[in-house]
Amino acid sequence: MRQFSNRLARVRTFAHALGWSDVRECRHTFPKDIQPQYPYKTLVWFEVGEFPDCFLQINLRGGWKAAVYAVKYRICTGWHPFVLGRTEKRLTREAERLNEWLALAWFSSPAKRRKFRLLHPECANYSWPKIRREGVPIRQRFEA
Repeated sequence: MRQFSNRLARVRTFAHALGWSDVRECRHTFPKDIQPQYPYKTLVWFEVGEFPDCFLQINLRGGWKAAVYAVKYRICTGWHPFVLGRTEKRLTREAERLNEWLALAWFSSPAKRRKFRLLHPECANYSWPKIRREGVPIRQRFEA
């Protein structure tokens, strides 16, 4: 059984199982005058896809969670918690569990996007102004 100790390798394996490739690690270090307001100095997240059109974002702050922002197609999946396991089997199992929300295939054609909107109407009609104003559409409970 293949095991991963490197966090980026684990995130890439999880994303790849959802059809996404070329995950990159992103960092933002807060200016020193703002740092006392936050419990951390540097925020780390992962992205894959084309910002701002259609991308998968994976956050680790507050627990692992992922969302697809496909604003070009007026879709935002909301955040979905998951366990970032250490084995390929566990990572693939988590990706399979979240496939109906986060798989790249859902955003690859007009017909698939139409089907996604029918299955998840709460994720439709999202724009960047709406996301800034109202936030993401749903907050999923963790049910792994």
